[in-house]
Amino acid sequence: MHLSIFNPSNYQRAGHIIMPWQAIQEKTGLHPQEIILRDSNGQCLPYQIDSMDPNDASLDTLAFSLLQPVQPGPADYAAASDSVSIERGSATIEHAVEMPLVVTPETTNEQERVVGLTNSRISAWFNLLPTTGQLEANWYAGAATSIRLDDLEMLEAFKAINNWQGHDPEKRCIQIEQIQLLHPKGDPAIDLFNRPYQLLAHSAGPVRATITLASSPFEYSFYTDDTIPERDEVRQLQLYRILSLYSGADYIIEDLFLKDVSTSRVIGTTEDDHIGFVARYFAYMDLGFDPSIYQYPEAPQWFAIGSPWEPRPAYGFATDAPTVILAYPYQDPYASAHKHKRFSWQTLPCYSARCLHVFMRGLTEDWAPRVGRSWHELIDKTLKAQLVVND
Repeated sequence: MHLSIFNPSNYQRAGHIIMPWQAIQEKTGLHPQEIILRDSNGQCLPYQIDSMDPNDASLDTLAFSLLQPVQPGPADYAAASDSVSIERGSATIEHAVEMPLVVTPETTNEQERVVGLTNSRISAWFNLLPTTGQLEANWYAGAATSIRLDDLEMLEAFKAINNWQGHDPEKRCIQIEQIQLLHPKGDPAIDLFNRPYQLLAHSAGPVRATITLASSPFEYSFYTDDTIPERDEVRQLQLYRILSLYSGADYIIEDLFLKDVSTSRVIGTTEDDHIGFVARYFAYMDLGFDPSIYQYPEAPQWFAIGSPWEPRPAYGFATDAPTVILAYPYQDPYASAHKHKRFSWQTLPCYSARCLHVFMRGLTEDWAPRVGRSWHELIDKTLKAQLVVND
């Protein structure tokens, strides 16, 4: 048996491929510890199998890396570009492979407070609780309170190169401040910045490190009858955030979806539970008093922002949601100071979303081409694989 590999770009590409594991295991009878992946040259490929939710095996994934570029293929994935064999056995990867890590969470009163993702390029620390442990403020839940790229703090890059004079404790990014649920009786907004997250699962291997964060449950009233409001069914939902840091990457991939607490079912998988949502992000980071912003009408799914001043820190966001709307400076009604550090953006309605957070520095204002290409390769036209079982 083998995996057909599809490259939808018009140029050769290597990289990482993610695919559901449960269907492969059911069709092949193979277990995670007894497989070998070989490319068409016979080279063993690094892989791992990740559990994203200990209570839902349908979310398990196989992640592997192509070490050699594969040939271009049709943009619609109509024809395979190469293949990878999948065999029973064990093998040793013959080359050095970086191992991204999930840093063991710190705890406060037996409650997990922060969790980190790190590789050779990036270290990212995520706050699970609304408070940081040092401040009484309660608006840090789900935020990355530190992002270090090549050992430089990206959220305050200017101060980081000057021995941290005047460190700003408000700094944070990759925070979903609020989600808005789409409802026929109205569009309820659920604040998430002040609700704790649970670290539901984490895994690490030669391909990537992942963490699954589940928000605190919130109520949703399913609209069932226009004339009898009492028949509305109230359910408990959670927002799931799966964050992945790949080997050698300077970006983080995030997958968003909703789950029903009582059934542990992913919302949107059946016709009767399609609940759309809008995710609103917030960031507080120093990119100068007049950051350059690149967002184009013909490419509404991504933007890039950065400073032309050394060390030229920059950030890019991309998504497969219909579009993203950036607000800068963000008019926060509760804060008046440091408006130049406040950014907010939101997706349009979606049932799930894959998002890219990319961090850059030192580029000469080439942030937009970098983010646009990353959106193409990591979000819009990813490398894909399909299992082919030999007769």
